[in-house]
Amino acid sequence: MMLYMTHPQHGAMHVYAEAEAVANEKNGWVREVKTGPVVQPIAEELSAAPIALPTKRRPGRPKKE
Repeated sequence: MMLYMTHPQHGAMHVYAEAEAVANEKNGWVREVKTGPVVQPIAEELSAAPIALPTKRRPGRPKKE
């Protein structure tokens, strides 16, 4: 679990443990709730045909044609 905490004098930092977050809150740090955009997958994109991969090349110099 990663928390984002801010302080009016010291800026911002990440906290990874709940115990560390509680200790920081005693020193004036505040938990920030960051909500990002929710991306919904579009059904049309998921059902699209797969991209054709190029043919596998053989080792060595290509033959002259």
